[in-house]
Formats: sequence, structure tokens, C-alpha cells
Amino acid sequence: PLFIDVAFTALPFFVFGYYLKKTEILYPNKYDKYNILIAVFFYLISVYLSQNTTYRLSLHYNGLEGWSTYLLGITSVLSILFLCKIIKRVWLISYMGRYSIILLCTHHLIYRPIAVLQSNIMGEKNVYLVAIITLAISCLLIPLCIKYIPYFVAQKDLIKAKK
Repeated sequence: PLFIDVAFTALPFFVFGYYLKKTEILYPNKYDKYNILIAVFFYLISVYLSQNTTYRLSLHYNGLEGWSTYLLGITSVLSILFLCKIIKRVWLISYMGRYSIILLCTHHLIYRPIAVLQSNIMGEKNVYLVAIITLAISCLLIPLCIKYIPYFVAQKDLIKAKK
């Protein structure tokens, strides 16, 4: 019920993200000159794991296969994060990243009806079109969620103002 098995399977990723945010790694530091090397290092680990291990994390049922699923996810994310530190800031991507918890919590409610509607209209499901429409609607929901459900993003000043 309510995909609780998938939620528990994804929990280690949230724990990793929580502790990663508490470190200084994501903030500017004296080791930033090595970011490209670190990004490539984590990318190579990801490629190695994807080629030589069994992994799978299902989005619809608990289908975790092996610890390499977690290692592959974590090393891939670290590679992207260190690459993003080099690029600095891309407005829309930064906006979605800052409020990614809203996207995570709302996308399933959006993409399922969009996928059904799109496949009924066009005959076959176009996953790219569904993804783009889902992202667009999710981004439009961000300001509404911040205003009416500030608990999503832990906006303490907004939560206090509501009380």
C-alpha cells in the first residue's frame, strides 16, 4: 500500500543526501581546483559498477538487487554534483534542485494521469513528452507549494507566519 516498500528502499539515498548536505563538500573550499578530477573519478566508478555488477531499483515495487544499486546511485550523483560545482549555476536547474523535494513528492501524482491521457490521445506512450510536461507542471507547482505547504521545504519563516 502507498508504495511503502519503494519508500523504504529509497530511504538510504535520503540519508546519504542529508549527511552530504551537512558536510562542507558542496560548498566552495580549497579543494575545488580538483573538482573535475573528482567528478571523473566518481563517473568512472559509476561506469565500472554499471558494467560489472547487478543493480536495479524499481519505481513501482521493491526490486532492489544488490548493494551496487546504492553505490551506483551515490557515485553517479557525486559525479554530477562535482561537475555542477564547476559549472556553477544554471537558473532553471538550480531552481528545480533547490525545491527537488517538491518535485519528488508531486511528480507521481502528475505523470500518471498525463501518461494515460497522452497514450489515449496519441496511441502510444511518449516518455519524453510525458517527462517534459510533468517537469513543467511540477515547476509551476513549486511556488504554490512554498506558499500553501511551506513544510515541504522547511521554510521556517513561512511556517511561523502561518501560525
